[in-house]
Parts: sequence; C-alpha cells; structure tokens
Amino acid sequence: MYAVNELFGHYTNGEVFPDLSVSLDTQVCPFNRSGVCTKMRKSDPKTKIGTCSLVFKSCNQPLLICPDRLTEGKKIFLDCLQYVHVTGGELYLVPEIKTAVGSIDYVLAVVRDGSVQDFVGIELQTLDTVGTIWDERQNMLADYDLADHVEHNGRRAGVNWKMTAKTILAQMIQKCQLFASMGRKMVLVCQSPLLSYMQKNFDFSGVHAQSASDVFNINAYDYVSDGAGMKISLACQLGSDLEGVEHIMGFDVRGDSALEMVNERIVDRLAPEFKFTPFAETA
Repeated sequence: MYAVNELFGHYTNGEVFPDLSVSLDTQVCPFNRSGVCTKMRKSDPKTKIGTCSLVFKSCNQPLLICPDRLTEGKKIFLDCLQYVHVTGGELYLVPEIKTAVGSIDYVLAVVRDGSVQDFVGIELQTLDTVGTIWDERQNMLADYDLADHVEHNGRRAGVNWKMTAKTILAQMIQKCQLFASMGRKMVLVCQSPLLSYMQKNFDFSGVHAQSASDVFNINAYDYVSDGAGMKISLACQLGSDLEGVEHIMGFDVRGDSALEMVNERIVDRLAPEFKFTPFAETA
C-alpha cells in the first residue's frame, strides 16, 4: 500500500493503478473550482504536489490533507441544507466570504428577489502535514516509470494534529461569536479522526448531539474505500451553543495560547531559502 493514497483525484491503492500520465502533465484537480491543484511544491511553485490523502499505519482510514477533496458531489453541502430555511427562495453556494474575523470558506444562502433570507457558514478542515510528501510521491510514480526514483532524503510526511486542531478551533470560536450575533449558524466539516483528536485534547463537554438552537455544528465524515475509489460518509453530527464553543479551548484563545500557536507555525515553515542574512557579504 502506498502512503500517497490519491494523486490528482485518482485512487492509487486500488486493484489497478490509475493512468496518471495526463494528470501529471496538466496538474488538473477534479475538485477545485479553478480546475488546477493548489498544493504547490515549496521549492518549485510551478509543480503541484497533487496529493489528496495519505495512508498512515496509526490511523484506521486514509487522512485527507486537501479540503477541496471534501467537495466531490457536493455531499457536504447537501448535508448543510438542514441549517437554513429554504421555503420560497433560491439556493446559492458562495465561496470565500470575508468577515471581520476572517474569511468563511463557503456560505450556503437562501435568496428571494435579490434579498438574502437566510444563510449558514461552512468551514472545511483537513489535516496539516509536516515533513515531505514529495519523496513518497516520487517513489510511487517511479514504480510505473512515471518519475526518476528518489531516495527518502527529507523528513517523511507526518500529521500536525495539534496545530490543525488549535488553529481551526480558535477560528471557530471567533466566527461563532460573530454568527451568533447575527442569529446564524456555523458548520465545521471535518474528518472523524480529527474530531476524535479534538474531543480528547480539548473541552468538548458543551458539545452534544445536535439541536435546532446550536450556533456551532460539526459534520464529521469517515473516508473509506469502496474498492474502486474513495468516498466520504457522514459519521456523526454534533452541536453546541455559544457558551459551549467558548469553553472548548478554555479562556486562553489569546495571550500565551496565541503566542504558542504562532511560534509553532513559524517553526513549521522554516526552510533554508527563508534564511535572512542581512550582514552577509555581497558580490
């Protein structure tokens, strides 16, 4: 089994390895709105990594590392219809809505005669990685003469559970505060292993089975193979009122917690090409 479970939307761990020649040339993503993969290689921005999900022995299902992969078939958006009142209006799915507390990935809105009647905010969160996916990718492709063989010279790919969880939860607290003030709901769409991690490491005592009054809603999905490919399946739906959301990370969303989060992000981004040497001799 390959560590790279999908490349440019093609399932690589099935009985038959997919023909990737066209995808490697065009770097097309079948899920992204622009049609082109957005996961670029840091050392070569023109080259797209193309990896949708990874296999880890420690997890019982492949882990999604690209949020675009969640949007196949619009299933996650159909599962959000319950959060809006659609009577007498038309539905719009609007991406990247800017707010005072950051951009919302999608807003599912009900519009009648040019006027917005109702809407729900939808945030997509997959896992952030550390190390390098590139060596895993190239070694897999080399098995089918699609790339020159490369050795594992870098730190192998891993999952940054802590940073992923802390970043999205801090964002959701602020966004839920905003949406609660407008009388609207927020939905976090994520994979069930990420939800399990958050439940174990943060205060989810105020999060429960969904109710109609919840401002914060979680739609968690399993990601499994059907033999020929991968599919997402709704695993559970949870919810919380605003007070429950605000207690998830305690009351340290700012201060030391924010400093720790930024420090970790800086360390994750360290690379030789970013080194700053202002007093180096110039030619």
